[in-house]
Amino acid sequence: MKSQAPYRLLPALFAQNHAKTLFPAVWQERQPEIQQRYQESLGNYEQQLKAAQAEWEARETERIAWLQRLTSGNLEEIKHTLTEIFTGLQLPFQAATQCGLFFDTADLISVNLDLPEMEQVILFTQKRLLKNGEVREAARDKVERNRDYFDLVTGECAFIAAEIFSYLPLCQTLRLAAYTQRPKARETDPIDTYVLDLKFTREELKVFNPEATPMHPFLVHSGARFQMAADYQLERIEPPSWLNHEDIQSAPVG
Repeated sequence: MKSQAPYRLLPALFAQNHAKTLFPAVWQERQPEIQQRYQESLGNYEQQLKAAQAEWEARETERIAWLQRLTSGNLEEIKHTLTEIFTGLQLPFQAATQCGLFFDTADLISVNLDLPEMEQVILFTQKRLLKNGEVREAARDKVERNRDYFDLVTGECAFIAAEIFSYLPLCQTLRLAAYTQRPKARETDPIDTYVLDLKFTREELKVFNPEATPMHPFLVHSGARFQMAADYQLERIEPPSWLNHEDIQSAPVG
């Protein structure tokens, strides 16, 4: 039952003393090999560093040229950047959709947006926990579903406007017409039903706080045009006149 501490320390002390004895001779043999490996590693690192610096400088030069074209009002570059914006958008409720866009000047962008159908994005039922611990699905109220759909599609429009403003420094106003697909009541009715005609300005959207101001009064104050029924369903409106544009083009979203 004697202490084992001295016996545990003895191998370490022995190895340390043995290493001090062997170090001068072994180091003379290993020094050239170690220094050669170090020089090779240093050379590889310097080459990688130079390549990374050259790549960064090339990207930075390209980014500066891109910003100069945008700030100078180059319409072709604005059109290309808009296409890149919509192609790169990742929306959780749409795998792919089409968005028409056009503009006359660098400070005004117009968007014709295909909204998701309510049946695809708003659930008809919700799960509820009963007192006995069981979980059952219950039908959701139509008013609640319509409110959720309004918040979803208007939030999507505000998000798209914010993305455009963040990429295009000269853009000050965004006009946005949004439509969805609904069954025809008559044979002459269009399948694409317009429900929103919105206008966002950079300054108004920059100070908008959804926690302090609901989306509905914000849109009304900004001059938006939409019809809301008593059950909060977005009803059909006439397409805005500014949609009749010769330079309209489509871009995929996502």
